[in-house]
Amino acid sequence: MNAPNMAKFKPSDEQLSAARSLMMAMAHRDYVTPIVTAYQTDILARHRWPKAAKWAEIGAGREGHEEWMAQPILNPRDTYLLGEVDFAQYMDECRNAQAAAKLVTESPDHCPKLVAEDLVWKAQRALVNAMKPVTGLEWGDITRGTMDQTRKYIDLSLKLLAPFVGAAEQILSAQQQIEGAGATSASSPRRSRPRM
Repeated sequence: MNAPNMAKFKPSDEQLSAARSLMMAMAHRDYVTPIVTAYQTDILARHRWPKAAKWAEIGAGREGHEEWMAQPILNPRDTYLLGEVDFAQYMDECRNAQAAAKLVTESPDHCPKLVAEDLVWKAQRALVNAMKPVTGLEWGDITRGTMDQTRKYIDLSLKLLAPFVGAAEQILSAQQQIEGAGATSASSPRRSRPRM
């Protein structure tokens, strides 16, 4: 869109709604992520669980593998390395921490951080689709590039729409009206172990 067209630009209701939804999803993710990461990290630090025995067999003979096996699992991204019993205990403690933090999901088996990330992804996709009449691009077009290019496209779309979106109070009021009109929440991804 060139400069003369920018002066004439008036976003559609769909574009404004998509931008508001994405902004709210991002704010929710930014609120939830540090809470979940903190309790997951705390649980792992307290227990210092070892990696499951099957990982010793898979990497046997590789240089540095014994040292790697001796290190406890301290990063939530590495919980797929836990043994079955340790993983079950980790999940129980995460559910308890989730409840204590009052982070509500459709099921206690749904990780609030993953739910929030999924909502952002869905809202990004809705924004891209809403912007198609302006940009001519669809989700598949922008995701063929790098993640950085996708991020830049979404950021530029938000910057274009931000002056039209309104203040935080207006966004919350508009969202409450949408929810009151019968919009349903997105389904939540289950927290599960990756298959090996």
